[in-house]
Amino acid sequence: MTIQMIREVAHKVLLGVYPALDMLEYGKYSVEDVLDQIVMELIAIDSQLGSERFSASHHRRENDLLEEYYSDDASAHKVSRLLKKVEHYKSVNRNELLQSAGIEKYDPARNSMDGPSNWQNSYQLSETDFHELMMQSSCKLLFKITEHKLSSKTSVPNPLFIELFSEYEGEVGQLFERACGNEPTNVINATVEYFNLQRQYNIELFYAIASEAEKWKYPKDRYKRAAALCALVPMIPRSDDFPYEIRGAQLRMLMKRNEYVSDIFSLSEEDWAFQKDIIGLACRLTTFIIHYAAEKHFLPMVRDVQPEEKAEFIKERYWLWDHRPHFQWESRKKIQAMRDLFDTLTVNLPSPQENS
Repeated sequence: MTIQMIREVAHKVLLGVYPALDMLEYGKYSVEDVLDQIVMELIAIDSQLGSERFSASHHRRENDLLEEYYSDDASAHKVSRLLKKVEHYKSVNRNELLQSAGIEKYDPARNSMDGPSNWQNSYQLSETDFHELMMQSSCKLLFKITEHKLSSKTSVPNPLFIELFSEYEGEVGQLFERACGNEPTNVINATVEYFNLQRQYNIELFYAIASEAEKWKYPKDRYKRAAALCALVPMIPRSDDFPYEIRGAQLRMLMKRNEYVSDIFSLSEEDWAFQKDIIGLACRLTTFIIHYAAEKHFLPMVRDVQPEEKAEFIKERYWLWDHRPHFQWESRKKIQAMRDLFDTLTVNLPSPQENS
């Protein structure tokens, strides 16, 4: 099995459910872009579901982190609290997805949660999960976003705001170094981790929008348009031209979605509504494959592709690392634009204390 064969099969399936694929030509995404996106999502899902899973203690031993994280009881408790905090927010998101879209999301990390109370040994993590967990610990920006505090000048004053983004940029730089090695598994895992970061937190997208907003004198009323590029859509109903109901859709065209940034500000309401329909079509097509056909048909295919070919696909067709920004905060207005974007486009989740 090769990636080209997967692309050909996916193309035939999409033509079968939506023959008018050339409608995409009226927007920013081509059919090839959609196929690239499907392949990348399949690689990311397979990386999550197909990887060996071990306890956090095992991963720390393998990564020589025992001295830093496990040398005393206080450090051990710190990791356990981090795991519980991450699980809390994942649980909130799972419940929201179930209630809004009727989708019960499976989480492999929770396979052994009925066992002992020691989270470090009972919570099962892939290598990518573990690196994402450690980034939650070392990069405070991520929790500030999750806790909906980034928009508050009281919780995050401007000097801290700049420091948090600098810290994030440094962490992503380390991740990039892993992706640049010759080991195919590192290329795949590091890029999947960055894919997950961009999809979940939208940091790079919002920074691109805040930078563009400066040219347009920061029209805050336009920020909500960005929801089409990143927000979860609970349900897209069936229609005459697309006879499948899509639940839990989210546009994840990370390689190309920044091409819509200028349109957020420049297009009229009518023109933006049209582009939003094209964006929705790309979202429908990719989500259709992932929801209806991935588990039974496409995941077994991508599992048969050699790691070397997956890594080559990432380097040639989905090298997200070219989109890494160097964060520059020339003015308070740009910082405020970033705060406004996170305030407008992220959900205020209940904290662990509220649920206890």
